[in-house]
Amino acid sequence: MTLTRETFDTRKSSLELPRTSSEPSGSLAGDVQSSYRLWVWVLLIVVATIFAHGQGLACGYIWDDDAYVEQNKTLRTWQGLWLIWSSPESTPQYYPLVHTTFWIEYHLWGLWPVGYHATNIFLHAITSVLIGRLLVRLQVPGAWLIALLFAVHPLHVESVAWITERKNVLSGLFYFLAATPLLECLGVLPKKKDVTRQQVPIDSGVESFWKKWMLALVLFLAALLSKTVTCTLPAAALLVAWGVRGRLTWRDVKVTAPFFVLGISMGILTAYLEVTHVGATFEYVPLSFWDRLVLAGRIPWFYAFQIVWPQTLIFIYPKWSIDASQPLQWLYPVATLGVLLGTLLFRRQLGRGTFVGIAYFIGTLFPALGFFNVYPMRFSYVADHFAYLASLGIMALGGAGLTLAWQAAARRFQWPSVVPLLGMGLIVMLLAFISRSQTEIYKDVWTLWNATVQANPNATVAQANLGKLLLQRGDIQIALVHIEEAYRQDPILDTNLLNWMTAKIRLQQFSDVRDKCDELNKRLDPHAEFHRLMAMMFLGLNEPSRAEKTFAEGVARFPEDTSLAGDYGAFLIRQGKFSEAESQLRKATAIEPLNGQSWSDLGICLMQVNRPGEALEAFQMATQKSPLMAEGWKNLAQWYLQHGQPGRSLETMRLAHQKLPLELSIVEEYAWQLTHGEIPAEQDAALARLIVNQALAAPGAGSQLKTGGLPTLLRLAQVFLASGDTIAARQLVDRYLKLLPENDAERLTVMELQKKLMQ
Repeated sequence: MTLTRETFDTRKSSLELPRTSSEPSGSLAGDVQSSYRLWVWVLLIVVATIFAHGQGLACGYIWDDDAYVEQNKTLRTWQGLWLIWSSPESTPQYYPLVHTTFWIEYHLWGLWPVGYHATNIFLHAITSVLIGRLLVRLQVPGAWLIALLFAVHPLHVESVAWITERKNVLSGLFYFLAATPLLECLGVLPKKKDVTRQQVPIDSGVESFWKKWMLALVLFLAALLSKTVTCTLPAAALLVAWGVRGRLTWRDVKVTAPFFVLGISMGILTAYLEVTHVGATFEYVPLSFWDRLVLAGRIPWFYAFQIVWPQTLIFIYPKWSIDASQPLQWLYPVATLGVLLGTLLFRRQLGRGTFVGIAYFIGTLFPALGFFNVYPMRFSYVADHFAYLASLGIMALGGAGLTLAWQAAARRFQWPSVVPLLGMGLIVMLLAFISRSQTEIYKDVWTLWNATVQANPNATVAQANLGKLLLQRGDIQIALVHIEEAYRQDPILDTNLLNWMTAKIRLQQFSDVRDKCDELNKRLDPHAEFHRLMAMMFLGLNEPSRAEKTFAEGVARFPEDTSLAGDYGAFLIRQGKFSEAESQLRKATAIEPLNGQSWSDLGICLMQVNRPGEALEAFQMATQKSPLMAEGWKNLAQWYLQHGQPGRSLETMRLAHQKLPLELSIVEEYAWQLTHGEIPAEQDAALARLIVNQALAAPGAGSQLKTGGLPTLLRLAQVFLASGDTIAARQLVDRYLKLLPENDAERLTVMELQKKLMQ
């Protein structure tokens, strides 16, 4: 690619739609034609973006989306909006403009994920249009092809399909919005209606200059408040100015100096917060200065390959072993430096544009080259979303190079103008189809982590999160396999240690937790969840006094943690300390009104002190605030049964089943009432058998059945018998027997039941 003055100022792209009139571009007819072409390209980019990334509308929430949206309390109130801007620690990262967009969306459509994904797609499409418009004004060959490549490239799927990466698409929008007036202030953009002039005069109007300069500064600040990687904009602007003129002036430095000051200041703040708030400490990224030089030389080659050949995209890439003492590893930085210097020294032969593209690519990557710690670097040194802005450098070189090659071939072989358009379309469509396929792995957390573990078994965070999901589903033994594999790879991953404690406690292997208390306490003391789990361990070891002490100390230390307060309240109920339990549970519901578990436990507490009316209100709140929590529905149904309202109880279970059709505990209670309820007219054995079969056929049903234990087995078997399906009852018992260990005390009882059903 040769971006000399002639490239920027006089060379026309063969990829523009052909004129249908010989009117000069400055005439009214020419303006109409130019406007028509612009809107055709805008439409093409929007359609291509929707085609490539539209599958994202079917995606839900994945990693970190809970902290950014689902459980982000700052999105719910006006006070939260103030905290977004005034308190850097109130959100996962201090990007207030990003969280402000989430705040607006939360008040428009709540937690409906489609809205958030649609916004990401829209922002990416507009950013791509801005890129095309800017490159056209810079007279870069194939400007709109480059914009299309940016719009559909699979490397950008992660930024578009991942709600958390609103940071990229929003900051990219403001980055290119700011780039245009900044480049106009530098005098390197021709006027919109005179893009062919040989010289680009600096705007002589002082007032016009300052308006553009202030606009650029405000838009640049908006970009920084969306993601600090945009701090490279002033350097990129100077690079483009040098590419156009072949020199820089003192005036260029003065125009961009405030941008550098602002960018560096925000960069320092972000680096500080990454360490103090996010946790990207040296402990997690233990690299020496020389290691970081080696890493910085290797990273650009990785991304360049992914841009040119995007067939091996992974959410978490394997973490390289970086060792500056190995001479071969220095080949990367030597090669990187060699390409930079080579394109600079041979700029007359290659054109200044070649150096500009490569320098923009590496320079925009600079914040992600490993010189500064960012939290994801503890899992991998590279990630697709790190290269969102930087990728434009390689794409511009590739798009311009293809365009010039097509133009040369068309002149030599007398090809019609449709040939290069078809070639462009083929490349864009191929990339778009790859992007559609890649988007599918962002469908949900299960798909994401399974795909990541399959592609990279050593992805610690994927193993840990898959283990957590299995733990939540009840597949504790399988979960423990993934959790312990993650522990083997990364013993200091705090969240994984907490999951390990949870699995061991649910398996009642309390002594295993006690044996690791010293290590766990050293790592996990700052976590409220650790103190909750330690209290549960003491309770499992039949040491209620130590459990109560641990709960009390934890609640005093973490007064805002509703899970800790709620479990403490439930513990106090079991100890018969109802007054203290009520106090703790009311605190938990006041801090987090959406905590259905605390509402449900409060209802149980109020029932114990004979306050049924208040208990009913608490159970109703549990179902309203946490409609996907089975326990709240069951407690509400039981309240109605105990107070002589079987019809209301059955209706409650019907609603619960609509919300949780595959939750076995809900299905069990609903089916039982359908077959053994107090209102004969409401009984429906066929429906009961149907919903039980559906639940038992669902993934994870075996774990739920084992968790329910013998009481659940007996009730479900009686449901089948009530419907006249003895074979299904026997198959259920056989299935349950296979789930039990050989030495389980329940086996004799289950085997006796099995014999009775076979008679």
